[in-house]
Amino acid sequence: MHAFASDTSDNAEYDAIVIGSGMSGLVAGNHLAKQGLKVLMVESHSIPGGYTTNFYRKGFRFEVSTHMLNGCDPDGTIGKILNDFDVYDKIEFKQLNSLLRWIDPTRNIDATLPVGIDAYVDQLCSLYPHEEKGIREFHEKYYPLAAWVVEYEQQRGLNKIAYALQNLPILWRLLSLRRKTAADIIDPLIKDPACREILTVMTALFGLHYTELDAAIFVMGSMMFHASGSYYPIGGSGKLSKVLADRFAEYGGELWLRSHVEEIRFDENGVAKGVMMKDKKGNVISKSTKCVINCSDLSTLVNKLCPEGTLQDNFVNKVRKHVPGNSLVVAWAGLDIDLKDRGVKDFEIIRTNNLSEEMRGTKRLKEIMQSADYSNLPVSGATIYSNIDPTCCSPGKSLIATNFMASHDTFAQMLDSDGGRGVRYHELKDKVEKQLLDVMVDATGMADLADHIEVVEVGTPITFERYTENLGGSFMGWRNTPRQGAFSSFSPRTPIPNLFQCGQWLGVGGVASVMTTGLDAAKMATRYLDRLDKESKLETTDTMATDSPASGSIGVVSFT
Repeated sequence: MHAFASDTSDNAEYDAIVIGSGMSGLVAGNHLAKQGLKVLMVESHSIPGGYTTNFYRKGFRFEVSTHMLNGCDPDGTIGKILNDFDVYDKIEFKQLNSLLRWIDPTRNIDATLPVGIDAYVDQLCSLYPHEEKGIREFHEKYYPLAAWVVEYEQQRGLNKIAYALQNLPILWRLLSLRRKTAADIIDPLIKDPACREILTVMTALFGLHYTELDAAIFVMGSMMFHASGSYYPIGGSGKLSKVLADRFAEYGGELWLRSHVEEIRFDENGVAKGVMMKDKKGNVISKSTKCVINCSDLSTLVNKLCPEGTLQDNFVNKVRKHVPGNSLVVAWAGLDIDLKDRGVKDFEIIRTNNLSEEMRGTKRLKEIMQSADYSNLPVSGATIYSNIDPTCCSPGKSLIATNFMASHDTFAQMLDSDGGRGVRYHELKDKVEKQLLDVMVDATGMADLADHIEVVEVGTPITFERYTENLGGSFMGWRNTPRQGAFSSFSPRTPIPNLFQCGQWLGVGGVASVMTTGLDAAKMATRYLDRLDKESKLETTDTMATDSPASGSIGVVSFT
């Protein structure tokens, strides 16, 4: 018998236990439950979805973090997964024609950047004609990489290998980005700082300045919306999570909310055999399983969930050397007016501020995060959700949000000695709220915006860590530098044969990529369970062949 066959597997309560109900966990759980397997999903929050959720205040539905999704057409990455679970038609995806409105008052620029790649490149060239050669060369060289990855992700099984072999030149070009930053591939082609800024504005999605961001992740992140479309789910990202959670229940899966896995238990062979967990009433419960899929961050996996010595040293050391990415501060405001009536009809607005090159660099960003002073930002941004999804508030009202990168440590230092959110923390949070509301004013040009606020909420790294349990409140997993970027990612496999992992901590964030990791982990778990079942049947057959009929063992073995 192979080492991966646990002594308790035949009598396990569950075929699989999924830790976490973010998008990767929901996909993994659905894939397994759809096959008739008994699956338990454990979530510490009161709702599923992780960062892909909504919350409500005074009649407004706030979006936690999602701005845009890619690959939502029926043949896209997200579309195919939803179709696999027969829920695609339960979600209405609004396709966006523009990425954002870009305002540069010093150059008298106020332009809308389209999603289509050809129109987008033409628009950039019209705004910065002196950089046309570099703009076109950059996109001709790197856009095909994003388009290739989109097609590659849609392949299944051996078709992935075949597709890669058929496109070796593209694959080599992608591999050439190893150990490079976004600056390494942009700066040689684009000299105008203003043009560089508009090209790299999407790096904010990864929480890093472009001079630090892994080049491959930058190419994928900044061009994926051109390659596979830009969408927003009507009803908010929480609608997407709820649809998947409901389908999981319809497949027979169990979702335990307000529950927390404390430890993964292992047998004497080092195989995962169950979990110790607390339910919503605080009761400590032990659950046995044939396999585990971990969707929490990998630091939690190696430092808290797995007992010391369970995982191989090289795996543990690799995880411990990785640094989590930055977190966010977010302000949401519900307004008593419709911003469209005031001429603000865009979804995303970014206004570049008249600051020196030094005030825009990575050093300046670190100063902002370390001080939590958001009064003098290089750009002012705002997202008006009500302009694309009127269901988020009542008619005649608006929902607007703004965010910026943040350091978890800076906010953690303001907590009380017992970890409580006391006076100092709330004073800092109040200061940040005022500053972020000023950012909304700058972005929209509405000087009287504060006069129309009905409700305001602010989220800090402490907020996000509390509700997602992501290390440091990180919203994109690891810090996406070349050292721990696309070419230093983790596999869904772990050193434990029946312990799998998925989610943004495998290396590349974004909803489409995260959902793909959930599907990959579930498929690996399925293959493991199939092998386990075959070995169990083989063992039963061998026992039946060797036992004497007089012993009475045949009947017992046959039906257990």
